[in-house]
Amino acid sequence: VIFPGDFKELFALSDITSKGIFNHFTYPLSFDPGLIISFIFCFVALSINDLGSIQSVNELLETKDQDKRVSRGILLTGLSNMLSGFMGVIGPVNYSMSPGIIISTGCASRFSMIPTGLLSIIVALLPSAAGIIIMAPSVVIGALMAYLMGVQVASGLMLAVKDRPKGFQYEDALVIGASMFFGVIVVFIPDHVISLLHPSLKPLLGNGLVIGVLSAIILEHIVIKKQNTQE
Repeated sequence: VIFPGDFKELFALSDITSKGIFNHFTYPLSFDPGLIISFIFCFVALSINDLGSIQSVNELLETKDQDKRVSRGILLTGLSNMLSGFMGVIGPVNYSMSPGIIISTGCASRFSMIPTGLLSIIVALLPSAAGIIIMAPSVVIGALMAYLMGVQVASGLMLAVKDRPKGFQYEDALVIGASMFFGVIVVFIPDHVISLLHPSLKPLLGNGLVIGVLSAIILEHIVIKKQNTQE
């Protein structure tokens, strides 16, 4: 409704009722030794990422059964990716941005994932519903990813500095992380995009250092303004 577009192609997509779920099941099975060996090395790298993601959440939550959590997590990732291989779809993996989401929302409950999982299954079975999500504007997706990357840096700072100074909170880490990310984004903006700016704005909006400092000032004193309290 907010971003109207052409829905003809969206509703032309076939639903599960017309074609079924397992049309693209990889049968008969084929075996390519080179491809299998390549994927083994890729999965070693994936396992390292999986291990780091699970361990970072363990450190954040200060769990006592960390070894069991790591073993169960990697086992589940392995089995689910094997099943995904047979189904011919991309397998799941733990995200390293999970600590940032937990810190920003203040919620680490597993029960919150139940409705999310059910909705994901429904969307996966209904191509039209997935099409609606895909139609989200790239600007919206980019803004969301920028926030998540800033949150990720903030969570890394919070985990790295456990003995942090008194008063150093998540909001402070978010200011640092988001400002760094905004500055890096500007550095990688193509030159032809910068050339479209007004000449008086190029030194300001085309400089990563300036944008980083300006972002920190705006975030700290306007967006995340905290009341100064005296003990």
